[in-house]
Amino acid sequence: MIEINQVKNLNEIQNGTLRTRAERAQSGRALEFIAKCDDLESAFLSFEDWSDKSLGFIYEIYVLPEFRNKSLGGSLLKKAEDVAIKLGCTKLQLDVHAFDRTLDKSSLYSWYSEKGYIRASSNSERMEKTISSK
Repeated sequence: MIEINQVKNLNEIQNGTLRTRAERAQSGRALEFIAKCDDLESAFLSFEDWSDKSLGFIYEIYVLPEFRNKSLGGSLLKKAEDVAIKLGCTKLQLDVHAFDRTLDKSSLYSWYSEKGYIRASSNSERMEKTISSK
């Protein structure tokens, strides 16, 4: 079972890797979320609120290697989309980076494309998706 909760205090995060990522992602506009799989911290989302520009930005989605291929990334991506819609955003953007170097960028581009994201331009790492409440 996957459970996703917003983190109000980074000291709540027990997993050192996920806490370090959350600390690095912190900004005045960031909202951090932790995903648990069977009650174990397993993944992290940093969402930046740019709703004043009708935009949400995914700074990072990170799934611990031992929890990959369990739909956590997709669940976090859906959470980011839901948060963006609630904030009144019409577009969600992200830059594709393989932060931990265990995944190659081409597979990440493919994964985001499957989720409805398109490249902002042919020579850009940025991908985006138009979103709306349904």
